[in-house]
Amino acid sequence: MPRNQRLWAFGLALCLGAPWLLFGQATSSAISGLVRDPSQAVISGATVTVTNVETGINRVRETDSQGRYRFGDLTPGTYQVTVSMAGFSRETRKDLVVLVGQELPVNFALQVGAVEQEVVVTGEAPVVETTISSVATNVSQEQLRELPLNGRAFTDLVTLNPGAVTPHVSQGRGPNYGFATQLSVAGARTDANTFRIDGTDMMDTRNMNPGSAAGVQLGVDTIREFQVVTTNGKAEYGRNAGAVINAVSRSGTNEWHGSAFEFLRNDKLDARRFEDPGDLPPFKRNQFGGTFGGPIKQDKTFFFLGYEGLRQRLNESAVWNVPTAEGRRGIGVLEPGEVVDPRIVPYLNLYPLPNGAILGGGIGLYVADESQPTMENFGSARIDHNISENDFFFARYTGSRADSSKTGNLLSPQVSTSSRHLFTMQEDHIFSHTLLNTFRVGFNRSFGFSAPGQVKGGENLGFAPGVPLGELEAGNGSVISTLGPAGIGIVDDLQNAFQYEDNVTYTRGAHTMKFGAMAERFQWNSDNPAFWQGSYNFFDLREMLLVRRVDPVFRLPESSTNRGLRTWLLAFFAQDDYRVTPSLTLNLGFRWEFTTGISEVNNKIAYLRNGPLTSTLNDLVQGKLWENHMRNFEPRLGFNWAIGQDQKTSLSGGFGIYHNQILHNSFVSFRDQLPFNFRASPQNLDARSAFPDIEGVVRAAGLRFNASRHFDFENFKVPTFYRYNLTVQRQLPGEMAARIGYVGALGRHMARRQLLNVFPQPVVQPDGSLFFPRTPVPQALNPGFGRIEWMSSDVNSTYSSLVASLQKRFSRGLTFQANYTWSKSLDDFSQSETNYSGQTGANAQWGPDRSLDRARSTFNVPHVFVFNGIYELPVGPGKPFLNSGGVAAVILGGWQIGGIVTLQQGLPFTVGSLIADAGFTFRANRPNLKPGVDVNKLTGGPRNRYFDTSAFDRPAAGTVGNAARNLLIGPDLQQVNFTLSKVFALTERTRLQFRSEFFNLFNRVQLRNPNARVFSNRTSINPAAGRIDESLDNSARQIQFGLKLTF
Repeated sequence: MPRNQRLWAFGLALCLGAPWLLFGQATSSAISGLVRDPSQAVISGATVTVTNVETGINRVRETDSQGRYRFGDLTPGTYQVTVSMAGFSRETRKDLVVLVGQELPVNFALQVGAVEQEVVVTGEAPVVETTISSVATNVSQEQLRELPLNGRAFTDLVTLNPGAVTPHVSQGRGPNYGFATQLSVAGARTDANTFRIDGTDMMDTRNMNPGSAAGVQLGVDTIREFQVVTTNGKAEYGRNAGAVINAVSRSGTNEWHGSAFEFLRNDKLDARRFEDPGDLPPFKRNQFGGTFGGPIKQDKTFFFLGYEGLRQRLNESAVWNVPTAEGRRGIGVLEPGEVVDPRIVPYLNLYPLPNGAILGGGIGLYVADESQPTMENFGSARIDHNISENDFFFARYTGSRADSSKTGNLLSPQVSTSSRHLFTMQEDHIFSHTLLNTFRVGFNRSFGFSAPGQVKGGENLGFAPGVPLGELEAGNGSVISTLGPAGIGIVDDLQNAFQYEDNVTYTRGAHTMKFGAMAERFQWNSDNPAFWQGSYNFFDLREMLLVRRVDPVFRLPESSTNRGLRTWLLAFFAQDDYRVTPSLTLNLGFRWEFTTGISEVNNKIAYLRNGPLTSTLNDLVQGKLWENHMRNFEPRLGFNWAIGQDQKTSLSGGFGIYHNQILHNSFVSFRDQLPFNFRASPQNLDARSAFPDIEGVVRAAGLRFNASRHFDFENFKVPTFYRYNLTVQRQLPGEMAARIGYVGALGRHMARRQLLNVFPQPVVQPDGSLFFPRTPVPQALNPGFGRIEWMSSDVNSTYSSLVASLQKRFSRGLTFQANYTWSKSLDDFSQSETNYSGQTGANAQWGPDRSLDRARSTFNVPHVFVFNGIYELPVGPGKPFLNSGGVAAVILGGWQIGGIVTLQQGLPFTVGSLIADAGFTFRANRPNLKPGVDVNKLTGGPRNRYFDTSAFDRPAAGTVGNAARNLLIGPDLQQVNFTLSKVFALTERTRLQFRSEFFNLFNRVQLRNPNARVFSNRTSINPAAGRIDESLDNSARQIQFGLKLTF
């Protein structure tokens, strides 16, 4: 048996045959501490009782010989801890809020006296973390329920945490990139995060952030809280190298609780976006639902139910570059003696005429209201059962179904459907006060479907017989906007993920040890017949009118695109949290995690045996994508030193190795392989030979449909992150904590996809620059193949950041959190398969030379400040003022304000160039930056010329542009979201809350990045270059009203 197969067999047997092992993802919490007498001597044998106030469930144990106690695997909630010992007064700590993933230290100093005497202390839990070295932040119940949320997606609150940003101007929503908002955390790519609910997987079909076709993750009222582990998570964390988001669902309690709510949005309450040509486009949104939970049997069995519905009727202005009436006739576009090819005229007539600004060069703006109806139904049910004082069980089901229509290409909306079914079942067993076990099973069934609409009037204008109109554009859509169904076409994804996890926690003296294993079986059934309708990308409007220089893409109908992919993800780890002294804790861990490699149910995957340039068609080996690597060993080391007798200052740090496991997001487009798919993606062809027959255009150039995509079989490695941090925390008066720290990372073996077999071998010129010789007829270095898209793992990245935060725990009606992050992320390439939707000029200049593309990361935002807070005004019953009743108390009492302030620098963008020179297959995708130009002074202009396009020159034919990737920074983001609410006490236990929420309170224009394609020919600048013609979606001020009844 080969070595990898032996490792696989050993790992699977260990996972499935050793149920005492641990993989648990720290959705539980713990309370621990020391018990001393007045002289600070430890007390052994004291009885400690911890009680969950909400369910009445309690656990009891005695302190050990060193006065220590620990209760692990606690459900997040409010607790009471009581310590008693003969000869001492009993002491109770009440209202101790334990957050998800937190180990709350609660120390006692018992006073001499009778046991019947009791000292009761409320609260007083420390706000400084003194036991772990990870950089983690919790989003509390108050933040989830009371902060303004546009769309009510709890995942949007991840950006409250330092180091987390949303690459808002470069994200793509849809099955190919994930429906949800993308997130980059602590220098990781946007496909590197892990979302879990109750310890089990909730990722979408492509290993992306969870979200529905509605673009949100509903159910905020069914989530108790969640934790964001930004960096240096313990050994129990795996799968991806980015942030870990641990959400915990709400459960029932001994009291009946419930709610009913309705949130209303209407265009009559909103402000205009600058691109709206007249009246506001229609917009109506209703979000409604409720929750209900309570006891089935007191102190024994509890249930919790939740439902949320979304109904949205939204129209939004979209802006397109279209040919003017004169431009369609060639006026101001064609040279003397040139005439418009009559074959293109019916296609030009599909473009609407401009109704906005005329840009010049035969191009103008067309603004249209695009209808985007959206609906979703979401539900969740959970049951908890206390089997005995040593056995606890819960099960939870979450389901959703969503449908939406979004703006796609011009005249072709993108229609999407999604459904999700998440199930978790967990049993906790206490063998003794030192040994606990948790067994967990999870199931994640996620479905996503998306298809572009067909163009009315294009039924008989297809690029192939019997096929409707495909995709038509110029300059990749930056010169003339893309018309027709998106080339990506239909995306049909179904994921089944079966999870089996077990953990044991063993406490011995100063050691809290965890050991464990996990097995997750993935089934991905997908279909994506991309470019079955074909795509013509002309270089500019002139080339389009002449039906000349073009990049066509087409897949032959005999291609096979349906795939059934399978793999196991296996993990094992050991973790020891060693309390060396009462003030020093070491977090020591080791993890081993790997997949068993990817298989396809019909063997329809392949690799090139002899690499991209020397393989022949006979070297296509079916059955594998790459040589699987299992030696993914991940040591994790950390410390936390509580400084001083009061332990109000801590110094923590850590180092760890993390991997981005190769899952569905790594190979979503690798169905485009010979001998199963027959696709051509040539560059710089002359379409006059056969237009509109796209197959004829390709074959007239002497080319075949033999493009293919492959992994670097022998050399592809699992992407690896080396993470490290050093943090200082200090507790301040008023239950506040300040934190400042350094967070860094090195990325190695990051994935990228490069184009090979397209250009001739370059010549190194005397100055070290590259020159690609003239090739009048496209010539492949490997004549057996056309364009080869090669997935390699050779990208390196670095990340450094300074993080500062100030946080106040909720008390006296006030909580707030302020975070500032300065960061710098550099890499050779910022995207793999699905983590980023692309931008002008972002592709590699020449794949084999990574140094040409070393620059700041596409998702890097250097400066980010985020503040959020909630304040209950001190008026009314139970408050310092007007607390004795009366009309004034009714009117002025019960008010609360809250908000989120976000200030962040813009995202980088790449200035692009795309010039077709006769006789050259190579063309630079970036221009030259003129000598002496100060890059820092190029941006910040008006919307019609955000950056100075005159600072760039066209590269000479066959040469590489010297302008760096991500050279410039786009517009910054400054936004204030504000909420004002009032609670009316209807009865002693029933409350009605009225909420008004203001998104972008001051109506500051939030701009997208500009059109960055400067050159598309040798004679003129792209008329749209430097322009910003659209703002961010939903970025103008919007007002939402809500009513919420709670009991």
